[in-house]
Amino acid sequence: RHVAIRRRRWMCLRDRPKGVPLNDSSSVVLGVDFDTSGPRLSLISSCFGDLIRDINSMLCSVIKDPVFQWSSLFIDVNTVGSARAVPSDKGPAFSFVYGKHTGSALLEGNPLTPRMLHAHDASHCLTLPVFKGFRVVISAYWHAATAALPDADASILRAPGFRFPDTSSHCLSIL
Repeated sequence: RHVAIRRRRWMCLRDRPKGVPLNDSSSVVLGVDFDTSGPRLSLISSCFGDLIRDINSMLCSVIKDPVFQWSSLFIDVNTVGSARAVPSDKGPAFSFVYGKHTGSALLEGNPLTPRMLHAHDASHCLTLPVFKGFRVVISAYWHAATAALPDADASILRAPGFRFPDTSSHCLSIL
């Protein structure tokens, strides 16, 4: 419960990239990203260390199987769109919806139940239809460019609790 309260504060009050004034929406990738220069840590990740740590801690407490690893979080805050495609993700993914809203996010046409973790293939289509209220959709997945990260970036990525191979402690615990 303590983590949930902090997570809500971070998502509601923390400065975040905002969309146009009409819908105040944003979508952001935290963790591994890819641009024209190649694989890298998303530039905004350093600004959201506590949020990343809280989300990863929650995921680690729910997903006990260390086989599932993730290196990126895709966060949609109040986003409306026909389909969300992340072309660089691979393997299994987990998504959940947070916030008070009416109008479900859809995974392959099926509504995502709020506060419930949904396992799915990373290639599945996530649709974000029109809704009322406050909706945050978070997906954790393994970014295809993760294996090409420099060692220094990989160690930075492990610090906030992303699950990675070749590490003795897969999760950070928050006291």
